[in-house]
Amino acid sequence: PNWGRHVREWSDSVSKCPLPQYDPKRDASLVIFWSSAVRRNHLNKIGVLDNTGAVIDMDRFRRRYHVIQNELKQAEQVERDRAYDHERSEVEKIVAARRIAAQERRMTGLRNAKMAT
Repeated sequence: PNWGRHVREWSDSVSKCPLPQYDPKRDASLVIFWSSAVRRNHLNKIGVLDNTGAVIDMDRFRRRYHVIQNELKQAEQVERDRAYDHERSEVEKIVAARRIAAQERRMTGLRNAKMAT
């Protein structure tokens, strides 16, 4: 028999669809397990429950947290860059003042040497 043809027919008839995700916190069979005082205290302590006692969708809040964390990192980087630029401009002002002072000393020395001759 031609097995290749049978395999192709079988694999073509299978449709691809994502498997449903299982969430044990929303499973109706585990309501008693999750409603025990010990579990509720633990879930509250780790931040999985909101103020009303409902379970928080951690994936959704994790994405939000990640976005907020990135924004804070960018803001800190901008602040560091601003502080560095300010410090650098102060150093450049000091260097420029020293160069001007050195140039004036050289010019004064050249004038004095010219007058002496």
